[in-house]
Amino acid sequence: MVRNNDGLRGSLKGFLFALFAMVFGTITHQTRLADGLPIGLFFSLSLVLMLAASIRDRQKGKLPGFVFTLTLGIGLFVISRNFGEDILIPGNNAGLWWSYGAVGVAALVAMWPKLRS
Repeated sequence: MVRNNDGLRGSLKGFLFALFAMVFGTITHQTRLADGLPIGLFFSLSLVLMLAASIRDRQKGKLPGFVFTLTLGIGLFVISRNFGEDILIPGNNAGLWWSYGAVGVAALVAMWPKLRS
């Protein structure tokens, strides 16, 4: 008997995509152009939007999108804590927009109904 593991595979993809988005976004969200334009924050939030939309579009059900959102939220919470070392997400405007904005974008995409073509 062949079992359907699409939900498990999709959730694993959501988990791995969230780890990638979390690392890339945390590294680049503080990057600014010479005139102060937060280009790194724009690219980081755009990456979260594209990955979340890709997961939502290509996977069955909403579980992979929720796994993506939950992994991203928990991961950003953990790496933003001060454990006596360098802080990866500082408490400035870009850090707040990155941490709350990324989870908000991912949650919005995960809850959005799938559009039929």
